[in-house]
Amino acid sequence: MVATSENILDKHLRPILKDLLAQCNDGNRRKFARIYGDVETMDANKIAYAIAICERTIKKNAESH
Repeated sequence: MVATSENILDKHLRPILKDLLAQCNDGNRRKFARIYGDVETMDANKIAYAIAICERTIKKNAESH
């Protein structure tokens, strides 16, 4: 099987995104779901940007406490 960019995203980046979402609060996760839908079915081209958003959200949440 030839490794495609989508296969690589599925294998490596989707689990990272799921872990980051787990670190967000409920409100953040609801907003994410409204924008992107489910992590499993979201467009592979949006994963890297979604990871960056989650990282910024986690940092912002930590700073506000």
